[in-house]
Parts: sequence; structure tokens; C-alpha cells
Amino acid sequence: MPARSDFSVLSGRFKGIPLQSPHSSFTHPMGSREKIALFNMLQSYLEGAVVLDIYAGSGALGIEALSRGARQVFFVEKSAQISKIIRQNLTTIAEKGHLEAISATLLPIGGDTAVVDSKAKNTVFYNIFTTSARDFAQNPAAVGVFDVILADPPYDGFDAAELAELPKLLHKDGILALSYPFAQGAPEFNNLELLTARKYAAAGIALYRKVN
Repeated sequence: MPARSDFSVLSGRFKGIPLQSPHSSFTHPMGSREKIALFNMLQSYLEGAVVLDIYAGSGALGIEALSRGARQVFFVEKSAQISKIIRQNLTTIAEKGHLEAISATLLPIGGDTAVVDSKAKNTVFYNIFTTSARDFAQNPAAVGVFDVILADPPYDGFDAAELAELPKLLHKDGILALSYPFAQGAPEFNNLELLTARKYAAAGIALYRKVN
């Protein structure tokens, strides 16, 4: 999967570090305007949070969350080829002097630790899951784990039924941040309260809170 370097971390301790993105119609990279708006909405929930970047693509949202204070970030990307770009981006951050932050905060579900070589390019990130969102939601070890879920699914074939699996991964009062086609309206979820929904061009960004 070819990659291109066309954007960077927007804020926080990794600010300005360039990131790769895939050339693929199967990903939905969020524009800078929408990303800034999203993280302005999320900032108060991120410090020390355990975050899931589902439909991760390049991993840009999860990396931005880590840059802005998240304690742990997990990535789910069903394409094995695209998931390699997440590894490339994490390696770039490590090589820019943040190896300790990466190795200390990116830990897997299940108890194993990341394997971190003294050379960043040899770091193995076990927190990248190459599976579908639906299958990941069936992982018993992931149920009730996350403080924040970042979900930016492809708009082509937008799958509300698959998204309905995500609330089980949040603990009580956890936050789901969802990008969705605005024309379709913000989806409704069992056990989630809609906090806010905003429009940015054709995109909607909604925050939900788990109520029980």
C-alpha cells in the first residue's frame, strides 16, 4: 500500500511531526479543520485516558490523542497493508525523540508489553489489531476498557449496525467521538447519550457519553 506524507500532528508533545497516509479509497482521512474541531471538543476527556482508534487508517487520530495527553492508545485497522502505515507513523514519532513516550503508553490488551528496541525502527507495537471493528468488539478482554473511542469510518457503505457494537467497549461515562455523513443524521445508540453534534461541510462530528 503506497503512502504519502501530507499532514502532521496538530498539537501537543508531537506537534508538527509529519505523518504518512495511505493512497486508498477504503480509508476516510479526516481533514485538519474537522480534526481541530474534534479535539477541541475532546480535550477535557483525554488526559490520562485509555483510547481506542477504531477504523484507524493511518492512526492519525489515535496519535493526536496520545500527543494531547492520552495514557494508552489502541489501534484497530482491518487492512494489514494499511496497518503498516500506523507502524511507520509510530516509528517516526519514536525517531523524533519520543521513544520513551511511545513505549510507555502504547500497551496491548491482554497483558503483553510492547517490544522496544534501542533503534526505533525495530520497535514492535502489539497494540495494533488487524481486524474489523465488529470482530474487535467481540474481544472479551476489550469490553468496558476504554475511556474514549475515536471512530472515523469510511462514509461509503457506512455501517450503523457495526457501530452499534462499540458502546460495549466503553466503561460508564466513557466517550464515543464519531464522524458520520451529516445528511444521514447522528446515529442513535443504546446506552449512549448524545452530548453534541456539529456540521463541517458534508461531515458530522458527534460526541456521546455512556450512561450505564
